[in-house]
Amino acid sequence: MRVVPGPLVTCLALAGCQAGDEEWTIEDPPSYTFTDETLPQMEVPADEAMWPDTPAPLPEVGEDTNEAGILYSAHLMGHYQMRMLDDAEGFHYEYDPTTDAFTETPNVHRKVVSTFSLTWLYKFTRRDEYRFAVEHMLRFLEEDANEQEDGSLLLRDLGATAMFAMALTHHAKYAGTTDWDETIDKVGAHVMSLVNDDGSLENGGPLYFAQAHLGLWRLYEYTQDSIYLDALERVGKYHYDNRDDEEVFNSKHLYGLWAHEPLTELYMVRPAEWIPEFVFENADAVVRGQYTPDDVVEADLVGSFVEAGDEQRWRAILKLEGTIDAYRLAVLVGDAARVESYRKSSLLAVEFLQELQYRKGDGDGWPDPARAIGGTPYGFEHPIVRIEVPGHEVNAFLKVVEYMDLEDYPGKGR
Repeated sequence: MRVVPGPLVTCLALAGCQAGDEEWTIEDPPSYTFTDETLPQMEVPADEAMWPDTPAPLPEVGEDTNEAGILYSAHLMGHYQMRMLDDAEGFHYEYDPTTDAFTETPNVHRKVVSTFSLTWLYKFTRRDEYRFAVEHMLRFLEEDANEQEDGSLLLRDLGATAMFAMALTHHAKYAGTTDWDETIDKVGAHVMSLVNDDGSLENGGPLYFAQAHLGLWRLYEYTQDSIYLDALERVGKYHYDNRDDEEVFNSKHLYGLWAHEPLTELYMVRPAEWIPEFVFENADAVVRGQYTPDDVVEADLVGSFVEAGDEQRWRAILKLEGTIDAYRLAVLVGDAARVESYRKSSLLAVEFLQELQYRKGDGDGWPDPARAIGGTPYGFEHPIVRIEVPGHEVNAFLKVVEYMDLEDYPGKGR
């Protein structure tokens, strides 16, 4: 954890501008270029036929070079996750760097999140190390899925199945492979079997329902089958109409985490006034809960959000992703005030999270400090890293880079 060169916040000191002072501003961070030579890297067998039998994790070459780019931070998160790959567990679940010990659990949901994040890193970096890791995890997850009587494929429940669809389709699109098409069709069929005509959903609660939004969009994006787009439109409108029902919708930031991106995509092909109204209502509430330079708080809390305790500091990640997706929609509809509000919030959250992330030089006295590099702990006083935390963080960071056009990288524009 460290202070990294990043956005410049103007308003006296980070420790807090008093109420009534000039509103704080934030500049874009310096631009960085991620290249094919950027370290660290992992050694991937040149013969792809060997991949299924290659033990994980792969050998790592190089180390954190102390670069300050947002994509570079995400790359280190990806390497942390790939260090957690395990043939028996898929991913190790929790890692305590102070004891070099793992805690395992069969929680497949969080492991799918990390798999999905690695598809994003392949999209940006075009490195085979990420494609190898995704293939490793897709095979692991497919083995855990169950074929249903109707021939569809279920991974635990609606939420996990929808996220499996995200990872499968995003990987297939950017890796340019059709090897998973049959699995995608089976998973898509199961997601569709849980969507009712009115847009309500079966086999889950509000979190799984939110995840279904993004699963449906990714299925449409990859297959171009309008049944998925029709379903997304029904599901989104049902949630808009029933957002006061806690059995349908009970968290603005968790809904935004999963649903703001697909609703933005839906707006681009089927614009409707309820979409920006819904997204902005959620994002405005989330942004109001962020500590800014206008708040009298400890300097290291600026950019984070009001939470129950230090062990939840990492949750800034979840709030960042819904906000950066709302930023994209605000740009589309020309809402200049919200564009600036969400831009400032997103950059401030990135700066906070970069400081929270483990980097080279952290962990003096730990058994193996290098193993933790790239991970993000629960909080400043809670050192454990759970596998999906850097996974969520990757997705949010890369959206900031892409939507604000902040950096250059091999996959840009492809």
